Amino acid sequence: MLEYLRRYASHFMHLNLHRTPRGPLIVYLELTKRCNLMCKFCDIWRWDDHQDELSTEEVFSLIDQVKDTAIVFHIFGGESLLRKDMEEIVKYANQAGLSTGITTNGTLLTPKRSQSLAHAGLKHIRISLDGTQQIHDNLRGKKCHTTIMNNIAHIQQHHPTMQVGINYMLNKKNLQNTQEFLTELNRLEIADIKITPMHTIYPFNYTGQDKSALLFHKDDIPQLQKLFLALYADRRIKTSKYFLEGFLQRLAGQRKEHICRAGDIEIDIDCTGNMYTCYGLQHPVGNIRTTSVKDIWQSRRMNRARKKVSNCTACWDDCHVDPAAVFSAKAVLSEPQKYIHEIRSVLKRS
Repeated sequence: MLEYLRRYASHFMHLNLHRTPRGPLIVYLELTKRCNLMCKFCDIWRWDDHQDELSTEEVFSLIDQVKDTAIVFHIFGGESLLRKDMEEIVKYANQAGLSTGITTNGTLLTPKRSQSLAHAGLKHIRISLDGTQQIHDNLRGKKCHTTIMNNIAHIQQHHPTMQVGINYMLNKKNLQNTQEFLTELNRLEIADIKITPMHTIYPFNYTGQDKSALLFHKDDIPQLQKLFLALYADRRIKTSKYFLEGFLQRLAGQRKEHICRAGDIEIDIDCTGNMYTCYGLQHPVGNIRTTSVKDIWQSRRMNRARKKVSNCTACWDDCHVDPAAVFSAKAVLSEPQKYIHEIRSVLKRS
């Protein structure tokens, strides 16, 4: 824990002195593009080229390259649990001293799989849930809500050391259902809920289909303001007030003063080894199969990408906004309790 505090403090100092840190503090790894659901806001399940995923050994090499600077190693997909080597990777990352977590849709978290993940040392798991049964199943393209809720209950009963968090994709289809959904989660005693309001098309929109019916616009601000006021008082909600207020400002056509730190704090790596400052921009800065993470991190191309994203207005997504705010003295001072919790939650998983 003391080592993680040192790394955080070093990163905080470098960024506030406008210097590039030694390496990434957070590594997001897309382990696969394969997915077993058909979500309305994402077309990744249509991806049909799965022959070139990073091997287990290549992921081990990535972990070895980032373990001296990183704190968080977070795995997502596609559906990350379609990879049969997930337990090997989690165990290796834990042994390397990284705070390791995964994001999953929860459908494959059977009692047997959750037990093997717990034995591998997984301490933090984020599960995607988008509402009560009918709404969630409609958005996700398959009937799976009941299965997921049962899987969460099993983990909480049999593997209490595994922290379960919920990712909630707030959109126009589930807005009216949000409070009912949050009440439903009370019976599971979930204490970590992240809210991501949709305002841009998810990066994996391969078909170019119109998804505007899901996205919020300026005329939704009054309803969102009412909801957000309730969320501020809900201690389970870990999305910051800074983020939610900034989202409303964006919808109103205003721009919150904010410097995106994608590429300074974290890196995104896709399942074929491409490395990005921000996955949403879909412009790789190198590939870890041919170049080391250190060389890409220090490259001119990476520095050009950092400058580009520092003033980027393409999104207001919590994968980059909230991590950047944790390293902004102004943001931390404006909402110290929320960000102290963010830092503690990472350290507790170490």
